[in-house]
Amino acid sequence: MNILAQYGADERRHFDIASENGLTLARVVSQHRSLYELVTETGIVPAEVSGRYRHEAAHPADYPAVGDFVLVPPSNTEGGQTLIQRLLPRKSVFLRRAAGSDAYTQVVAANIDVACLCMSLNENYNVSRLERYLAVAWESGARPVVVLTKADLCADPASAFAEVSAIAAGADVLLTSALDSTALALLDILKQGVTGAFLGSSGVGKSTLINLLAGETRMEASTISGDGRGRHTTTHRQLLLLPNG
Repeated sequence: MNILAQYGADERRHFDIASENGLTLARVVSQHRSLYELVTETGIVPAEVSGRYRHEAAHPADYPAVGDFVLVPPSNTEGGQTLIQRLLPRKSVFLRRAAGSDAYTQVVAANIDVACLCMSLNENYNVSRLERYLAVAWESGARPVVVLTKADLCADPASAFAEVSAIAAGADVLLTSALDSTALALLDILKQGVTGAFLGSSGVGKSTLINLLAGETRMEASTISGDGRGRHTTTHRQLLLLPNG
């Protein structure tokens, strides 16, 4: 299978657009300020936006973000840096807005199919916060799935599950613990070609979940502090390909 198809590209839509423009399809897998890493038909390549792209971008949200599909010149044989020429339309988008103005609206992630909203059943448990997460997920265009983590630290996980299910109408709710295989139920949702995003407060177990799904350590995880707060181990956004595609 084409590696881009594994990374969620739809041949009927994305590949046809690329061929019509004489360019090559790519997807943004990570971003570091103005530099990007793209996955192309030939593998991972570094990239930045072209001068013309930069000149025509009217708003920060016009720039590519992790998850975006873009068009680049046909790959060169030397594997050097490429230039992003065009951003393809997004089917979903997560935005971060600056208070009081839309001038600094930032695209956090794009083309997400499933938003895994993670909340742990210890001191982090907060239904009001979860309601805000649900609103953001629905607004983005992604399908929300509530992932309740650290069920082993909760005296009555069944009651928490019932309370969350009552406010999360239309969204699946999963009760998980890193001590057993319950989190692997996410693999029934994150199927081949599906792009999922893990969102939630620091310390709720996002990195641990991803490592469980990947079957290996892909993200650094650490213990939480004494007051139940996380230590902000993961500070970047990146697309990771799971073994099931």
